[in-house]
Amino acid sequence: MQNKHIKITIHAGAHKTATTHLQNRLLENENLFAKNGCAYLGPEKIREEFGTLWKALGRAEKNQQQKRKLADLAAGQPRLLISEENIIGGFKDLMNGPNREMIYPKAIERLTRLAQLVAPSQGVSTGSGRATRPAAS
Repeated sequence: MQNKHIKITIHAGAHKTATTHLQNRLLENENLFAKNGCAYLGPEKIREEFGTLWKALGRAEKNQQQKRKLADLAAGQPRLLISEENIIGGFKDLMNGPNREMIYPKAIERLTRLAQLVAPSQGVSTGSGRATRPAAS
């Protein structure tokens, strides 16, 4: 890995919100991203190579091992863009909450877990569906 720190952007678009259209455009521009220091990890690569992002990271593995896997997925680039709608839950989870009143009932738990892996000591917020770090003061 060339860079000690990798900036990771996560697009966790919900199903049926034009996520596939966005991912197709991202994939079309993958070489442009790479030329500008950003690796793109979309659902096609995740699913083809690993099945799910959680399998790619190894659920039972320790955070340090998972961080190394993320670094490997970034292919030496200083930035990594991950787009995968199943991060927040599968399509079957869309309306499968208690009494069907909550969409993606495990979304916050899943995003929090991923955010803690990406930036465990940075005061990560997932309220908007984005893992973000606070601005430096």
